[in-house]
Amino acid sequence: MNHRRKDHAAADPLIREAVMRSDGVVTTPADLAELADRWILPYRGMQVVQVRVSHQLTLLLDGDARVDIESTATLTRGPLSAPDAKPVHLAPERQEVAPALALFGAALLSSVAFKSGALRLVFDTGMQLNVKPDSRYEAWSTCGPDDLRSVCLPGGGLPIFR
Repeated sequence: MNHRRKDHAAADPLIREAVMRSDGVVTTPADLAELADRWILPYRGMQVVQVRVSHQLTLLLDGDARVDIESTATLTRGPLSAPDAKPVHLAPERQEVAPALALFGAALLSSVAFKSGALRLVFDTGMQLNVKPDSRYEAWSTCGPDDLRSVCLPGGGLPIFR
């Protein structure tokens, strides 16, 4: 397997980076992969090591990555469509995010950014965090690992930068 770092100009939609977790274990997350309607973000296996609250909700991940949520989000146990999901709405702009503290220590099983601008994070605790695009603001963004960036544009849409 070739472990050389890829050139930033590479057009390869699959990018694999090694990640050193906070416990010193080096893992290789799932690839950043582009599908027809979504991006699979490379955060699988990363653990939430810090939850920050300001005008936004920030989840710091142990793989040198973070997720910033600046708009209303929905937190559920299990899929949002499950009959017993009991959604809890988070409002970062009003610091109404206390239920998100339950994500501390959870590891990501799946992180999907839809090209429509929606974000879905699934955790090993059974919790799911869903964010829809906001008509006026950037609802969420991600940063890392390395120079990977994604942002939900106002009104929807999703650019990925490297």
